[in-house]
Amino acid sequence: MNLSNLTEEKLKSKIKDLYFEDFNYFGDKIDFTITQNLGILGEINLLWAEAKNGKDSCIYKSFIQLILTIGKYRYNTQQTPKFLGAFDAEKFAFLPFSCIQEVFYQNDINWSITPSNHKTEQFQTLLESLKLTLKNEIILFSYENQSKELINFITQNLTTDEINKYEIDKNNFVSVYFKWVEVVKNSISIDWERAKQVGILDADFYLADLLSLDNSTITDKLYTILRGSYYEFNKKLTFLGTQTNEIANFKDSQKAHQKFWSVYKRPPREEFWEYIIERRDLLVAQDVRERKGAFFTPSIWVQKSQEYLAKALGEDWQEEYYIWDCAGGTGNLLSGLSNPRNIFCSTLDKPDVDVIKERIKNGANLFENHIFQFDFLNDEFFDKVDEKGNVLTESKVPKKLQEILKDEKKRQKLVIYINPPYAEATTASQVTRTGKNKDLVARGNKICQRYKEILGKANNELFAQFFIRIYTEISGCILGCFSTLKYLNSQNFIKFRETFKAHFLEGFIVPADTFDNVRGQFPIGFLIWDTKQKETIKNVRLDIFDKNGRFLGQKGFCGERVKSINQWIKRYDDKKAKEVLGYMENPTPDFQNTKFLCIINKIGTRHNNYYALSKTSLIFGGIYFTIRQAIPATWLNDRDQFYAPNSLWEEDKEFQSDCLAFALFHGQNRITSTNGINHFIPFTESEVGAKSAFESNFMTEFINGKIKLDDINSLFTESKMSEKLEFSPEAKVVFEAGREVYAYYHAQDFRAKPYNVNASLYDIKEFFQGRNAKGVMNPPSKAEDPHYKSLIATLTESINTLAKKLEPKIYEYGFLRE
Repeated sequence: MNLSNLTEEKLKSKIKDLYFEDFNYFGDKIDFTITQNLGILGEINLLWAEAKNGKDSCIYKSFIQLILTIGKYRYNTQQTPKFLGAFDAEKFAFLPFSCIQEVFYQNDINWSITPSNHKTEQFQTLLESLKLTLKNEIILFSYENQSKELINFITQNLTTDEINKYEIDKNNFVSVYFKWVEVVKNSISIDWERAKQVGILDADFYLADLLSLDNSTITDKLYTILRGSYYEFNKKLTFLGTQTNEIANFKDSQKAHQKFWSVYKRPPREEFWEYIIERRDLLVAQDVRERKGAFFTPSIWVQKSQEYLAKALGEDWQEEYYIWDCAGGTGNLLSGLSNPRNIFCSTLDKPDVDVIKERIKNGANLFENHIFQFDFLNDEFFDKVDEKGNVLTESKVPKKLQEILKDEKKRQKLVIYINPPYAEATTASQVTRTGKNKDLVARGNKICQRYKEILGKANNELFAQFFIRIYTEISGCILGCFSTLKYLNSQNFIKFRETFKAHFLEGFIVPADTFDNVRGQFPIGFLIWDTKQKETIKNVRLDIFDKNGRFLGQKGFCGERVKSINQWIKRYDDKKAKEVLGYMENPTPDFQNTKFLCIINKIGTRHNNYYALSKTSLIFGGIYFTIRQAIPATWLNDRDQFYAPNSLWEEDKEFQSDCLAFALFHGQNRITSTNGINHFIPFTESEVGAKSAFESNFMTEFINGKIKLDDINSLFTESKMSEKLEFSPEAKVVFEAGREVYAYYHAQDFRAKPYNVNASLYDIKEFFQGRNAKGVMNPPSKAEDPHYKSLIATLTESINTLAKKLEPKIYEYGFLRE
């Protein structure tokens, strides 16, 4: 079995097919993750591995790179796998995670370094310190001689048994309960509706499970007890005076129960037992759950946000802090909180106030007098009084909360805990607490007018208006808020950030479309700020969770005032060039707008800059184009900004050349010979079998250093810019894949369709793929020629491989910042 010629991506796919076909696989920051799906519990990690193509990789170094990756993105803080792995085209090695687990608790390791840079002092130090452990604990298999043994090892050891389990404490036992309800409850042989009528609640069964050791409840303070394979409850005296217990068995031989508790560690630490038992009321389901549009914050993120508040403020934060949800809707953000004396909730609409008060009658853990109707963007906090102290106009804010707002020390113990609306004044669809569109949704209120100078362009955003009033008028409080991430790095929030200075405590981000009535692929974050500490927002790192609540690592957001990539590229724009090869449309510098970035023959009509591509600006244009296209837009990076780089890229000639290669063959290069001379053919006539001479051989001459550059940008000398370009092996593969596409076109029989000797790659795609009735080019899958589909697929794969190679340098050179 020869795997040595495979790219890393193909090698990972092949190894998965050969040895891990019964498992789930995905790759991201960690190259090779093997998981098992446990239903509602999501994907459970079994193996994290580092992959290297070829046969000459050092297994020890691969493990060190993997460990540094885990530490850098804090994967170790979540459910960790049974094994780590490292493999290449020749061998696969396993290492029990427990052997290196203590590494992540060491204080002298710099986890911020680039894991793939094996030359750093930190990498070498960690390698030296773990060398003996790696030597003694690694289990190594050769594909050629030990393939069967490798399969047997995986079958026998890669299971969910003995995986590292989630710990349960006083702050997350409620969220675990909700998952228990989904997974375990219906496997218990009870008619829950009838049971509820006589006071038998699922919460008691959950507590019996939670406070158990070896599947037996370890406390006598519970109404229901787990006895191995059944529950015992509802003690009664018989007519003889003896005691009898009713029991409930499992419908499924306890399978769902065992699966659930294979993930969570029980019992919790003993110091939490009394609190959990006393707060059983937090597990009692509400009779009034919701009305249409009531719950805008999914319960999974409500629970997660409260875990993070506990992490930031301490386990006893609910006893020590006051809480005000000033955009409360029907109050679901407050579900699971335990101290009603300290909780206040206000909402814009009277019907929402009525819903919350109805919930209180049915068991919601809130005080009725702490719930009030209040327009946060218009109403005043305090009573209006005359000189003698007589109240002229009463505020809607309860007197106790007014006292807290007036007292500087008490304000420092106030948590403003909100999920404000994300509507913009200029959007067609407005996301509001009622789920309805509202005219002038971000305009026409007092806060909009009061802080328009401070907010600038951010005044279009409702959540920004909430934030600025909280920051300025409730100074010193803790702000725990859901919102988009625009205020961290968007150009429109520069003025906002000049005023909003606070200390970041904790936070996480999740996909926006997990929220009711929110559409689009972008992140929504929950961030906790201490507004007492005045700090400029610079770099914020947030934990990442997918839609199922699975931890994916960390992501950084840069709030520093740094020049954008659009400001940087303007210095190289060559609109006065004697000969313009084409234009590059440069949209606003974020992933959200990258879809508009393209290379075209002539200036377009959109309100974007059109960068002139000439012989002196081509390299810079190729870099800009590649930086913005190499990394696909996802929900996670949608709001990321592209920045002006540091100077390191200037000496990396291979990087510059590879960027040009990427730009020449990418699908957004829409140069067409039908709109002018095509200067973008990167091959000679003989290389592709052209039937006559090209109108322009500019690109091949440029690549080979034969173009005289007479208007040299001051950054480079003529010798550096006019010599032959050197490409990486990955870029050379792109050129060869592209050449085969060009050659196949020129080899066609053109009796049915006209021959275009100057055809660009875009023209060739149109030739084979055609257009639909609306004039849009069909995707490659619509092409009728199977060989062309194979060639274009190979070209696409090679471009993606080149992009992966360039991605670390995009961050290293500062075009993107983590």
